[in-house]
Amino acid sequence: MKKFLTLFYLIAVLFSVSLSAMADTWTYTWDKNKASGGQGFLNPSNKELLSQTAEINGINWTFVSNTYATYFAKNGQQFGTANNPVLHGVLSTSDLSGKIKSVSFDVKKKTAEQDVAVSVQVNGKVYGTSASLTTDVVTYTFTPAEGTEEEGKIEVIFDQKENNTGTIIFIKMTIEYEGDGSSTTTVVDLKDPELDFAVKEVTMYASDEEEPINNPLTNPFNLSPIVYKSSDNTVAVPDKNGDVYSPGKVGEAVIYAVFEGNEEYRVDTASFVV
Repeated sequence: MKKFLTLFYLIAVLFSVSLSAMADTWTYTWDKNKASGGQGFLNPSNKELLSQTAEINGINWTFVSNTYATYFAKNGQQFGTANNPVLHGVLSTSDLSGKIKSVSFDVKKKTAEQDVAVSVQVNGKVYGTSASLTTDVVTYTFTPAEGTEEEGKIEVIFDQKENNTGTIIFIKMTIEYEGDGSSTTTVVDLKDPELDFAVKEVTMYASDEEEPINNPLTNPFNLSPIVYKSSDNTVAVPDKNGDVYSPGKVGEAVIYAVFEGNEEYRVDTASFVV
């Protein structure tokens, strides 16, 4: 009887461990265009839309970057173009419940001259090491140290050096996470931060002696932190409060106010032209 109870206890323990280790998989392959039922980011012309949200295979993804240009077809999800490249972009979702075990994607850059690095964070924790893209489709897998998996917001981060730019093309993404084995996902309906600049274009004189300009940001829910960025720091430079200074060079720059999102509000970006 004692041996039988011991064996039953061991079986129960193993079954419990097995349940806790169950993993689900979310995956999507960009192998069809919109007309054929493809899903993804499609915004080739709206220059105001620098923050985009799309439902892809049941979960909401948001893409925020310095450019509006995105396009998907049967040969992949494309971020940026030769004329409107992604210098810094973040592809994110908070819709998967459970600890994230790995994030994988098949991706390439358009031209050999591009210098593109891609990295992954989950709940602010870096997974693996940054990957440098090639012109061949390569599968990159990002995992944390064993036992340090995180649950929360997944961020795929692109960084491209400005002097060698072009298109970044994703073919497939796969996420392994601890679930209940049912492959179901929980879609979180995040609120719109409603960030906006009332004035879309501001004139500033190109002089380093010029007083800074201030174009007040509409932030109805008082969200923070708000990070201000410029598309060209040689033309216009914002400080942490959104005041914009001229280094003295003549030209045009786009000023961005970026909110990275939280558990209640989604990622959002507002912009105006100087």
